[in-house]
Amino acid sequence: MADSTSISSRPLNREQVEQKKAADDELIRRYKSDINLATFAENLGYAYDKKHSTRNVPVLDNPATGQTIIVRRNSASGEYFYTNPKDNYDKGNIINLASRHYNLDLSTRSGWDELHKKLSDRLGNVYFTKHEVIQPHRFKQLEQGSESLVKYFNLKPLTDTSYLENERKIDRATIEAPEFAGKILNKPFNDTKAGISGTNTVFPLENEKGIIAISTRNTDWNSMVGEKQDGIWVSNINPAVKPKEIVILESPINALSYHQLHPPKNEFDRVYIATCGNASATQPLTIQKLINKLQPEKLILSNDNDPAGIRHNINMMSKLHMPQQPVTGISVAIGSSKFRNTLYVEVKPELPTSPTPPVEQIKLRIGDVLNRRLHNEGDQATLSTITSRDDITQIRADFPNQRPLLIRAENLTKELRQSGASIEIKRSMNKDWNDDLKEKQARLLSQKQSAPTLNHQPVLVQPQRNQPGVPSLPTPVKPAIPKSITQPMPDRSAGEDSRRKTKLKP
Repeated sequence: MADSTSISSRPLNREQVEQKKAADDELIRRYKSDINLATFAENLGYAYDKKHSTRNVPVLDNPATGQTIIVRRNSASGEYFYTNPKDNYDKGNIINLASRHYNLDLSTRSGWDELHKKLSDRLGNVYFTKHEVIQPHRFKQLEQGSESLVKYFNLKPLTDTSYLENERKIDRATIEAPEFAGKILNKPFNDTKAGISGTNTVFPLENEKGIIAISTRNTDWNSMVGEKQDGIWVSNINPAVKPKEIVILESPINALSYHQLHPPKNEFDRVYIATCGNASATQPLTIQKLINKLQPEKLILSNDNDPAGIRHNINMMSKLHMPQQPVTGISVAIGSSKFRNTLYVEVKPELPTSPTPPVEQIKLRIGDVLNRRLHNEGDQATLSTITSRDDITQIRADFPNQRPLLIRAENLTKELRQSGASIEIKRSMNKDWNDDLKEKQARLLSQKQSAPTLNHQPVLVQPQRNQPGVPSLPTPVKPAIPKSITQPMPDRSAGEDSRRKTKLKP
């Protein structure tokens, strides 16, 4: 019989106490460096002072209290801190601002517990006071346990967001969203031969063991350091929130763009996964483990809106299985050459729990869908059937590399796999979601620039003269034009009396 004593009631030994203290210290350090203090202050009721703020030093005012804070970031430690020009005692880091705002007594355990409740969600973690050890963020675990790996990758906290904001038009609110905290990093570079140096934006790829590769991005630069194998880029997961949907995209930048264009109703309602290019043979295995663990209601495939993206959707639909999706004996894959696509449909022997339609019926259905209303033989799919010794039958459909036919093959895969409403295809209007975002931002900027200003002169419409029923109005006298354009104008700052006394010289 298991011990009925709960974990939380057992006394901690010395080693466990030290582990818990180290985990607490690490979590506090992450509060100071990973949570943007300016964004946090906005959530407390502060508002940006656009007149006095700069790009790197935001100034925020609290209309309720009349207080002002100036936020800066230590370039060496990456920690945010603030000062209050109106109160010399109101200064420090996020711990000081939060404890002051929520009136927390940090000399007590309950005060710290309350602080963790307020801040830990913003890191994608939840602070469980009943647990013996708080698991820190995966990247921080690697930083502590495998310094050689982090040194090899030379990863730094995200401080330079110029590429994301300027090149990709991703706003700061998206970059600093809790879903992405710690999932975007920087990597400095120095090419002595070319005489250039700078900072790349980095997206870490993880499997169950941690970071195994990184995707580095910059203007005209896209590189994978390490082998991605079964590693994927994945947004933060809050253990206390059951996500409603998982969205799979080809790149983390598209995930950020999708989030900005279609923000979720609540934080952590959505989990983003990026394969960083075409999916490897083992990446779907890692994704399936996440699906099994999180049990989302819906899986959204949102790969690029091009032929390669459609083929990506087809292969993913066959390799992934949603909890509410029936088990079928049918799998689908697609390959391509320059001018042709080949759809491979494998039909296994009938399963006891899910009867499989006869092979001939499936083959007829494939031909019907792909060749519907195609009268030219060159445009039609050609079908062939191969049966192996294991009674597994493979139906091959070879058809031209045309977008309408690829979409038919995509819909056919959804039907054969019986995914129903649990798997949804969402396509961008342009090639990808970042192109959609940049187009939207350009449109908004154009509208803003073409909007009428408040300085335009109003147009006065006078009634026509000498018309029946319209009284004749006196002809207005044009004012005399000053002889010199350098002549001083009336002083409008001195009030009404000043305006009455000022006369224009004829």
